[in-house]
Amino acid sequence: MLVATSAVQSGCANSSPFDDRLYPTALRTTPIVMPKLTQAAPQADPQTLFNGLDTLELDALVDAVMRRNPSIAAMEATWRSVRARFPQVTSLDDPMLSYAIAPGTFGNDEINDGHKIDISQKFPWPGKLELRGRIAEREAEAAGQDIETVRQRLAQETARAYFDYYYVFRAIDINNINIELLKEFQRIAETKYAAGTASKQDSLQAEVERYHLEHRAIVLQRMLSVTRARINTLLHRDPELSLPTPPKQVDTPGARPEVLALRTRAVNARPELQSLARQLEAKQTARQLAKKEYYPDITVMGTYNSLWAEEQRRWMIGAGINIPLQIDRRRGAEMEALAQSNRVAAELVAGVDKVAFEVSQAYDMLVESEHVVRLYNEKFMPVAEENLKAARSGYETGKNDFLTMINAEKNLMFVHLARQEALTEYHQRWADLERAVGGDIDAPPVQPGQPDQPNGDSNNE
Repeated sequence: MLVATSAVQSGCANSSPFDDRLYPTALRTTPIVMPKLTQAAPQADPQTLFNGLDTLELDALVDAVMRRNPSIAAMEATWRSVRARFPQVTSLDDPMLSYAIAPGTFGNDEINDGHKIDISQKFPWPGKLELRGRIAEREAEAAGQDIETVRQRLAQETARAYFDYYYVFRAIDINNINIELLKEFQRIAETKYAAGTASKQDSLQAEVERYHLEHRAIVLQRMLSVTRARINTLLHRDPELSLPTPPKQVDTPGARPEVLALRTRAVNARPELQSLARQLEAKQTARQLAKKEYYPDITVMGTYNSLWAEEQRRWMIGAGINIPLQIDRRRGAEMEALAQSNRVAAELVAGVDKVAFEVSQAYDMLVESEHVVRLYNEKFMPVAEENLKAARSGYETGKNDFLTMINAEKNLMFVHLARQEALTEYHQRWADLERAVGGDIDAPPVQPGQPDQPNGDSNNE
């Protein structure tokens, strides 16, 4: 079905400043896809939503959000209300029936009682009902695309919350491992102090650093509560309800499509553009309808009048029309429809530009995240692990002091946290790119694995 261009050509080809050169071919050839309505949310106890799941997968979470989030239900109700306009605007007006009686004929034996019955039906000028129905259809299709817009925004928000949830768990793991590592360092320092080869300060320094990490554990628990509450809010659940744990590991960057292909796809897939295209066609159709208002409507009538003495004259049929003399009112309606269509056409052109920018921006940010993740995997992690091993060996053999080993441990913990933050940001930016494109891009799958080992014994992911 022709969308933007056909609407412009049919409605204001001669008077509108907008023509088909302003609209991408994709918008002029995209078929209409009616919204897929979500199933009603189950009425079972929300605590049972993820029963039987040990690991919270992103796809399962997004699916649950789509079924339970009230924002989608609100948009679907809006779509149904707009869709219900079609039978209203395409139906004829109710027929008119009137009855009159002549009071002066009562009790008069010379003449019969006088009655008059009229029935009439108004028929709009041919084409008006069809145009009204077409407007209602396009408005319903636009509302359907608005549902998809909300879905995609929720999917993006859910993915971002999900990877924040993942990051907090990994930060807690790293913090716990470092607490155990500092306990081991403290035991080494106490052993060396007992042997007279180190001072008491080394043991106290390890204890102070451990207390710092225990304080951080409290902060991380608060962050976990916040991220859990955010996800539960998206699920329309009590913020305090528990969730399955996230995977232990997420994949590092893989292949991605070219940015030009993504921009082209975005013009095809972004529901905001499709909604504007449907609105544009509705506005152009409204102008066609405004032109039809210069033509009269036809009323067909039938009458029975008992006052006529001759039987042949009592029954009458006829037709009437309204005389469209109010030219200013009709011209005003036509100009209003033209202005509205031009407004939506301009919004559509601006929307295409905005989508192209959003795709390019999201793509560049994703490429940046890929580079950062690879830098941590290939450069920072191996060096930081080797640095800690060397510092620990040097302290045990008396070649360097305790502070050097503590600093190496703190540096490795920072690198592990920064790497997990980079991975989190990468997947969140992938979700941003999918939102900008308007659909899935075969994202790298989330896989279960082993937590990071800040002591340098882990495999490099």
